[in-house]
Amino acid sequence: MRLISPFILVSLAIFSATPLWAGTAVLSWDPNTENDLAGYKIHHGTSSGNYTLVSDVGSITEFTVNNLADGQTYYFVVTAYDTSGNESSFSSEVSQLIGTVSGGGSGGGS
Repeated sequence: MRLISPFILVSLAIFSATPLWAGTAVLSWDPNTENDLAGYKIHHGTSSGNYTLVSDVGSITEFTVNNLADGQTYYFVVTAYDTSGNESSFSSEVSQLIGTVSGGGSGGGS
């Protein structure tokens, strides 16, 4: 059984429409180049290394996470999975305090 290679999460940006709406995180990452790539999963939670929510986003390389609570820090990682269901290890973790008006999150690939 062959596992696909890990990849790198490269950017994170946060947008907030108004103070009345929950925050939004827009994540993007470098595409995996494995021939048998089937898609990606976004894992996130409110403590580092503890990802309680998972979204299967298919084969896209940018995804918007909605309904995040203002004033809360969220932690994000991405995994890739192949056509046999094998899943990669986590990407580098990025985090963002929701509701901040900065240009992006912390983290990034190397």
